[in-house]
Amino acid sequence: MSALAPESFGPFSIVAAPHRVRDFVVATGDDPERWTDHAPPGFAAVALIAVASALFERAMTRYAAVVHTRQRFDWEGPLEVGRTLEVTGEIISARDRSGTTLVEFAAAAPGWMTSTSHFLMAETSAAELAELVEPSPDARAHSEVPTPQRVPEVGEALPVLAKSASRSDILRYAAASGDWNPIHWDHQTAVAAGLGGVIAHGLLSASWIAQAAARFSARPDPLGYLDLRFRSPLRPNVPAIVGGTVASVAPLALDQAITVAGDVAVSARAQVNE
Repeated sequence: MSALAPESFGPFSIVAAPHRVRDFVVATGDDPERWTDHAPPGFAAVALIAVASALFERAMTRYAAVVHTRQRFDWEGPLEVGRTLEVTGEIISARDRSGTTLVEFAAAAPGWMTSTSHFLMAETSAAELAELVEPSPDARAHSEVPTPQRVPEVGEALPVLAKSASRSDILRYAAASGDWNPIHWDHQTAVAAGLGGVIAHGLLSASWIAQAAARFSARPDPLGYLDLRFRSPLRPNVPAIVGGTVASVAPLALDQAITVAGDVAVSARAQVNE
């Protein structure tokens, strides 16, 4: 039997305060000139973590590892800076399978966004990877701030967006998002978890994909939805490329991926509000 049963969490109050939005924009490498009056789409991670943290605390009484495998965000409109949100969460299902539990978790901030997360929770740590030598705290490969782009034709490749995060960037993201899982900032904890060293937050990579998609809209609510699959972790100081193609134009939908050394780390589809 799973240790997790259908259960509700919250509501939790979150304020999209100017300093919090600014810190999130800086931590994710977004455009600070664009996000002054509204929060970027990726800020949905702040709302999700606020309520999912209660789930993780509950899960850690039994499970040794939690892996974020899939994430979907649906936005209802823009989020004005200064606005207060009431966020709730709910375990939709928890299915046991060979020593792991597959959890579907829904979160909502009414009037702004809803989300669905899939987590794989394991009773033992991941298979051990060899311990890595961590880069220096501020070492980062080339990383670009997104700029407006024209909408390509169907099937045409999207202009790529280069991204990377230093260990300091990952720590800044932990503070900006509220996700303080130590595998993202403490080397020994990450090694003990079988990861070889610290990894970037999956929702940081989600912000990068959201930034790449938002380049094709000037609206304060540039995305209708973002549906992601996390395939492999991203490490600090590693060059990552956000690319993709246009899937359709009415509505504008993008098939996107983050690749590292040619391998897909995250895949996604986004709908862009034109």
